[in-house]
Amino acid sequence: PLLSRRTGASYLVLTQSDIVGPFAQSRPHLRIKHVFSSGAVLFEDPEGYPRARLAYAGQAVETFDPNALSSDSLPLLELPEFPAADVETPGTARIEHPETHTRITVTADTPARAVLILSDAWYPGWTATVNNEVTEVFPVDGLFRGVIVPAGQSTVVFSYRPVGLGVAGIISLAGMMVLASANHLITLYM
Repeated sequence: PLLSRRTGASYLVLTQSDIVGPFAQSRPHLRIKHVFSSGAVLFEDPEGYPRARLAYAGQAVETFDPNALSSDSLPLLELPEFPAADVETPGTARIEHPETHTRITVTADTPARAVLILSDAWYPGWTATVNNEVTEVFPVDGLFRGVIVPAGQSTVVFSYRPVGLGVAGIISLAGMMVLASANHLITLYM
């Protein structure tokens, strides 16, 4: 349950069985915001991570192993390596609006090279630019999206384009060309 802090969700709705069951160890860290007539409780987690954040250290992993993840572990980065930076005052990351399901812009201001972690689902087809230059999007903690940002101010734009969309477009175009050719041939011979 304390791993839920990494998701960027600062509120949880829990039932009575959640509170005495799997989330019992988290209860001292949460604040009650509202009790619903159904008995469910809305809790605020003041120690939860923001949805967009910067990390100056992480553990590079070849593939994600959920057993290596704990509530206090460094982010697990599916990268060859990431050198840690010693930073006295961390930078900021802010989501710009408007955002859509397929495009999100984040501004970062950081004193050193960092990993920008967006607590949205990583999935093939997500691409990103940092200051208008294409960069790699990689999984963080097996679930989230990460990109490396340089020191200073950066604008990161995440865009989603389904991997199969280009192939589907080519197949559709080829099919239309075959149909048009067949239609032309039928017209000629009739």
